[in-house]
Amino acid sequence: MIATAMASIQTFILRRGAPEIALCAKWRLEAFGDVLGASLPDEIKRLEDFVGGGDDQVALMATCDGAPAGTCLLAPKELEPCHPLTPWLAGLYVVPEFRRRGIGGSLIRATEEQARQRGHSQIYLYSDDAIAYYEGLGWRVVERTDWHGFPMALMTRDLRT
Repeated sequence: MIATAMASIQTFILRRGAPEIALCAKWRLEAFGDVLGASLPDEIKRLEDFVGGGDDQVALMATCDGAPAGTCLLAPKELEPCHPLTPWLAGLYVVPEFRRRGIGGSLIRATEEQARQRGHSQIYLYSDDAIAYYEGLGWRVVERTDWHGFPMALMTRDLRT
């Protein structure tokens, strides 16, 4: 018999001044730099402003066995000027060496829970290439759309189930 240890995945809310903000900003630029169009200092400031911006938005970080492993946002808006819906699961990123360990799913569930705690019954996201992944987690495609030449699927998840 082969014994395997389960990874310990923790998620937590980033607060203003948290040292992890710089790392999450770096990850966001690696994953979404073409859309964000910012320098690292600019993205650090944006993320600092985001985490201090109010009760309707949250930045989360995940660790795996204590090592920084990923991030995700609960945001009031996404990809302007597309759909005027709220709230959004945005900016999901898992460090490549930590992928396929359940970290993305943990971040998604934690983000959904943050939306639920804020009284929301629905949450939305845009995806271009991870539609099947999100469908496997209970999300469904509502509409196919185009954002500045990028094909996107608008997806939603009912938080009452």
